Parts: sequence; structure tokens; C-alpha cells
Amino acid sequence: MSPSEPDQHFDYFMLRVARPEQESHRLEGQVERLGSGEKQRFESGEQLLRLVAHWRPTFISGKRSP
Repeated sequence: MSPSEPDQHFDYFMLRVARPEQESHRLEGQVERLGSGEKQRFESGEQLLRLVAHWRPTFISGKRSP
């Protein structure tokens, strides 16, 4: 499905990312889904990906509901 198709749905996120000095290859921080106020902390890039992938779609785009 291309981004221009009408069934496409987007959620927008804001990330606050920190890299611990002792482990500069690691990511940790907080992700917030914009428009809903939902926030989750993460302690790795893998955990961030799981959080975003499993968040339920919202009504923000007008296409889906919680």
C-alpha cells in the first residue's frame, strides 16, 4: 500500500531519547503518541519498536477508533 492510498493510516509520535555515556550504543527514553497524550518509557531500541508496533490505532486521522 502506498502512502497516497485512501486506506492509509498514520499515527504521530514524539520521542525523547537519551544515550547513557557508559553504553552509547543503547537508546532509552520516552515516546508519546501525539493527540492522545499516551506516554511510555523504553529502555532499548527494540522495546521502542515493540511499543510503537503494538499501540492501537486512534481516531485522530478520522479513519479508525480506539
